[in-house]
Amino acid sequence: MNGKRTIQLGVLFAGMPLAIITLLSFVLLGSGGGHRLPHVWVSGMAAASAEIMVVLYIFKTLNLRNGNSAPVPFRIATATVIGIYAITAGAEIVLFGYLMKITFTAYLVMQLATFLIAVCILGLIALAGKYAGAHESKESALLADRKETLSWVSSLRHTYPMNDRLDRLILELEEGIRYSDPITHSSLSAVEDLIRQKISLLEDQLRLAAAAGEKEKDALAEEAVSIVLDIQETLMERNMQLKHLKAGGN
Repeated sequence: MNGKRTIQLGVLFAGMPLAIITLLSFVLLGSGGGHRLPHVWVSGMAAASAEIMVVLYIFKTLNLRNGNSAPVPFRIATATVIGIYAITAGAEIVLFGYLMKITFTAYLVMQLATFLIAVCILGLIALAGKYAGAHESKESALLADRKETLSWVSSLRHTYPMNDRLDRLILELEEGIRYSDPITHSSLSAVEDLIRQKISLLEDQLRLAAAAGEKEKDALAEEAVSIVLDIQETLMERNMQLKHLKAGGN
């Protein structure tokens, strides 16, 4: 982790002075070559801007953390826009900064417009990527929750002894959880918590049945059956409510 942080800081602290050196190089070389000094300043700033974009992109890429980054397509789009800006700014520098004689105002407006268009597009990509990343992270968390609940129910069948009927019902509950929609709705958070509470109650009941004597075991197993049936009913209600919410676009 320290090595990665060192690389990040190295990229940042090396990139920024490099942009300043690029700007000064344009000014010094342009002055010595007899080029129009105002145009040279604009060309230097355009080249420095492209370098800064590249440096910031590399820094941000090295600084990515799981669950806090845009999906890969958005990062590729960002790199593409930066590349197009660098090529466009470079072409404008060669054509309009040195080869063709246009006014300083026209050249400044051209380079500034190119820069602002690139920044606006990058901003839109960043916002879209942030939203997509948050949505992807939320879906991953929901999938992890379902996997955890599924493993919990599955472990009950292998941890506690039970009769055939109870084993079959818990297996059905396991399959119901496995094939239910993991993407939930905020209004169903209470139902999701209720399902987990009932699974916890089922586990306590199975523990009691396992430790009870032969006389009490059957009665406790029947109570466990009732709990499983209740969980299945709650899960079905949850799925129906979720289906209704999605159909309504909420």
